[in-house]
Amino acid sequence: IAHVMLRWFPDVIAQLQRDMPGVHYEIDVDAGASMVQKLEAGRLDIAVVAGKIRNPRMESINLRPEELQWLMSSRLPRERDGRRLTIGELLDSAPIWLIPRTSVLHSSALDALRRHKAQLHNINTCVHMPGILEMIDRTTGIGLTATSEAHAHLDTGVVQPVSSDLPPVNLRVTLLCHRDQQQAIVHRVLNRIVEFDQQRSKMASEVRVR
Repeated sequence: IAHVMLRWFPDVIAQLQRDMPGVHYEIDVDAGASMVQKLEAGRLDIAVVAGKIRNPRMESINLRPEELQWLMSSRLPRERDGRRLTIGELLDSAPIWLIPRTSVLHSSALDALRRHKAQLHNINTCVHMPGILEMIDRTTGIGLTATSEAHAHLDTGVVQPVSSDLPPVNLRVTLLCHRDQQQAIVHRVLNRIVEFDQQRSKMASEVRVR
């Protein structure tokens, strides 16, 4: 699975174990490109991957997108010598934390930073979304991480959004398996993931309506 799914994927596994108690799981967490390679090599039966993936040998199912935000440590100064920093200056003033270069999100994140004339001399990577959030806090830095991971940190004021000019990013999520997959148990797991994802989408819609 991709790192952005760590928040909800354990709930899927818990439901699957209740439904099919005799089934055991080997869960691998890695960047999207590596997950696709492992699936192609037959080392995985199913992959949940960040990004829009289209492969003629794979069945692709779009899942609910994950929202990511540009966040900064609340201790990071926004002013220097009595003057408010531009976004580019702010981005250059602290460590920036992104997911690894093998992720589909990495290059688009760099493009967003370049649009604000960031020098990109301070880029760091971390394979774990909650880890990025902790690095933002501990290093007085800036980073792009999943909103679902950041609620508690935002509520307590540990981190804050960088700027409305760096808006949240909707990251596509794709469920993949081989088109020639014959195992009924694999298809049951696929269907259960899709059902769970639809429940998540329905709950999110109900929250917005209220």
